[in-house]
Amino acid sequence: MKSALMTIFAFALSVPAAAHEEAAAQAPAETCSMPDQPWVSAQRIVASVSAASREGARLAPGKAVYLRLHHDPDVAYLTLPRGAGEVASFGGMAGFVVETGGTYQVGVDEPVWVDVVHDGKAAEPISFGRTAECSGMRKQVTFELAPGEYVLELSGNLDDEVGVVVTRL
Repeated sequence: MKSALMTIFAFALSVPAAAHEEAAAQAPAETCSMPDQPWVSAQRIVASVSAASREGARLAPGKAVYLRLHHDPDVAYLTLPRGAGEVASFGGMAGFVVETGGTYQVGVDEPVWVDVVHDGKAAEPISFGRTAECSGMRKQVTFELAPGEYVLELSGNLDDEVGVVVTRL
């Protein structure tokens, strides 16, 4: 009798474990567009404060960088960013070239306002939101971009540095 109770008890304990393992196997895995934490080998560059100084801050699509930001009121943005500058926040600009038109994503590791400007006009984002936790990015904003020269405007950040990567999807 005692051995029968032990067998039932052991079986009862194994059922939840097996059910948990089966559910875990069926659950979709978290997807990461950049599972290797893009910021690990990111170069550090200083963001531009005006259109004239934009030459020094250049982004290459697919390459993560840390941008050193400036006090928002010191930045002469090309457009009025949605996160217009407060004295206590940070921002800056960086140029990048789109050689092949398509869908591009700007990923950042801070909750900064993101605007992409072409010919003096801010591009409309087609989506935005949080990213997979394993990506190392906090936020992503997606745009449909034609070939040409663009300026990334970042504003309203609480820290004076932000990790940024522009990626063609």
